[in-house]
Amino acid sequence: MTSKFLIELSDSSVEICVPSEILLPVQDLANSFVQTNMDVTSPIELYALFVMYCTEHNQDMAVSVLKAFCQTYKIPETNIHVVIQQQKLDDMAARLVIKAYYTLWNMDAARDCYIGSTSACLPNLFASKSTHVMAMFGGQPGTDAYFDEIKWVLDVYKPIVASYSECMFAFLKVAASDSRFSLCYRRGFDIKSWIEYPQHAPDAEYLVSAPISMPLTGLAQLMHIMVLYKTLNISPGEFSQLFKGM
Repeated sequence: MTSKFLIELSDSSVEICVPSEILLPVQDLANSFVQTNMDVTSPIELYALFVMYCTEHNQDMAVSVLKAFCQTYKIPETNIHVVIQQQKLDDMAARLVIKAYYTLWNMDAARDCYIGSTSACLPNLFASKSTHVMAMFGGQPGTDAYFDEIKWVLDVYKPIVASYSECMFAFLKVAASDSRFSLCYRRGFDIKSWIEYPQHAPDAEYLVSAPISMPLTGLAQLMHIMVLYKTLNISPGEFSQLFKGM
């Protein structure tokens, strides 16, 4: 049995359906949630913020709210990124909603929110028999934009890429300290520190130097690949088979 309750702000409102046995504790969370300062203009943003609020305060309640969110927007039958396009959200709102959706990625109780039919979830680009997709890696951008890209992916998809990125950050830091390469890394290669403490990050000239920008450009691309194959619920091998060449 389910029950509904309403979260209402001056510019937006959303009705949420949860199991009746948890209605009161979820309503308590909602009452404290509306006391926070929020600036949202659409129901999906309000829903996303509430998911994140519940995740911080009670993850069991958060799972129920996330399931209600998915039911409302027909996810995962419809990919979250497609929902973002359908809702015509701007970049900041899209970032918020995607981040909120994946915040419970590592909780077993929330797996139904992420696992749909692989064939149904494949983007048209991969599903079309008349389109041959090629993958291309590499490039050196000449700007430090790739560093912002890494920070963006890590922020939005953190539960998906955190473990991998931590390993890669540690590997690159150790590799840069090797006596054979250390002359190229006068300010080291501590990406984790640069992200967590922006005031310690090196200047743009250092970030665009080849010893820094080339491996980080590759890392940014690999992080995108990880997000894609994991959110499509396929293995890296299955993902590679979607391409006709690399």
